Amino acid sequence: MDPALVLSAPNAALMAELSKSIFQNTMDWTMFLLGAGVAVVVILIDLFLQRRKSVWRLHVLGVAVGIYMPLFVMILLCIGGLISFFADRVWANRAELIDNDPLIQAEAANARRTEGTQ
Repeated sequence: MDPALVLSAPNAALMAELSKSIFQNTMDWTMFLLGAGVAVVVILIDLFLQRRKSVWRLHVLGVAVGIYMPLFVMILLCIGGLISFFADRVWANRAELIDNDPLIQAEAANARRTEGTQ
């Protein structure tokens, strides 16, 4: 893989500077408070969806990763999630059709019967 295309993780210098500014009380807390507010709103929406027993959920970690990652990565993740969602629905419908098909059930019963006689 081309090193120029690899996503870089936050480096140690950035984390050291962040820690230093927090402990020396020189941090501008506006962005942190804004992020905490967004997290609280996301958690409340997720609890609302959970109580409604919705198929969709809004997990705070997913939102945090979505904010952190570049847009092209998030687009690919969303496309993959939608493909997975629709594929699960198609396979669930096919399994339901197979379970309700009398010909397939008779064939399975016949196979079980012949296995028992061998």
